Amino acid sequence: MVGLLAPSLIALLAAGLRTRSFAGLRQLRIHWWPLALAAIGVQLVLHNPPVNQQPWALEFGPAIWVTSMAAMLAVVIRNILQRGLAGVAFAAAALGLSLNLIVVVANGGYMPQSADARFAARGDALSPDANVTELYNITVAGPDTRLGLFTDIIPQPRWLPKANVLSIGDVILSLGMAGLVLTSIGSRSHQRRKPADS
Repeated sequence: MVGLLAPSLIALLAAGLRTRSFAGLRQLRIHWWPLALAAIGVQLVLHNPPVNQQPWALEFGPAIWVTSMAAMLAVVIRNILQRGLAGVAFAAAALGLSLNLIVVVANGGYMPQSADARFAARGDALSPDANVTELYNITVAGPDTRLGLFTDIIPQPRWLPKANVLSIGDVILSLGMAGLVLTSIGSRSHQRRKPADS
């Protein structure tokens, strides 16, 4: 998670240092934000104890996760209609989410993860039977994995806190979020300078 948010945090710090203000973030408007918040909340509850160990979560969890991902995608697509670079940033985020959603649906509600990439990032292995007693949103990639190029195959550096394995969709989503931060703060800076230039 830290690695996924890193581009946004770096963009936030860089833009803040350049403009000496984070006020532009207040200008950011996200349509349907309650739906996005609800989807994130569902994912956090679903994949953490004690819910992730409940029999109903083991049975219906993958379908619930897919539904929450689709809800997030709907929010992002709705915001593509925003003007300027914000719309472009939302479009990148939509592409990343779409890739992830397609892969998860194609693999029965789970994101396949490369065992080699996981070991490179975390130094451990995901047990093939991990989904039996506890709900995970990932599974071990194997010969039957579909759309393998778009699964979790990119290891984060081990020195990152809680290093994980990312998909191409994760990377695109992360860059889209970072672009949104940059355009929000940058547009505020431009608005402040404009009267002085005229």
